[in-house]
Amino acid sequence: MKQGIRYGRVIPHAFDRGITYFDTAESCDQGAAEQELGIALWGKRDKVVLASKTIARASQRRDEFMKSLERSLRLLRTDYLDIYFNHAVNEVSRMQNPEWHAFIALAKEQGRIRFSGVSGHGGRLIECLDYSLDNDLVDVILAAHNFGEDPAFYEKFTKGFDIVANQVDLPRIMEKAHAKGVGFVAMKTLMEPGSTI
Repeated sequence: MKQGIRYGRVIPHAFDRGITYFDTAESCDQGAAEQELGIALWGKRDKVVLASKTIARASQRRDEFMKSLERSLRLLRTDYLDIYFNHAVNEVSRMQNPEWHAFIALAKEQGRIRFSGVSGHGGRLIECLDYSLDNDLVDVILAAHNFGEDPAFYEKFTKGFDIVANQVDLPRIMEKAHAKGVGFVAMKTLMEPGSTI
């Protein structure tokens, strides 16, 4: 998301045409994206699925996660999120952090989040997703998925074509998630060269 993008017209336009899933992150435009999305969705909260993300590090504590969530809720002008993602996960240790899981349980109990998720597109994402699914740690996965995931496509190019890691094992993860009742949201579906978020 580039600095200065304004949602005042885009979000209502999308909503009026049937878009009801809106996803942002605390890191997008240093919180400005959450703030603008909150303004644009004012009065529509009960009609949309609202998701945001935080980078929950392996060494952080639950009170730090709660502060991040509270800031996101304030900026988004809501008292709950439908999905709260542990964002850009590329290290299993981030999903092993017991403080993250204690935070998630508390936030769900308080009604501040409905579902927890994991998002990412790094080189060790599959390992992180396997761990999360095997240990029933998430309700939703957000991952890059597009035509470039086909190994035959990549044989024509160097790995430097797209800085988002090629996740050839993602179809297996999608099936595993489906079998466990875990939702899957695809991002980067157009495989924009050079796209990183």
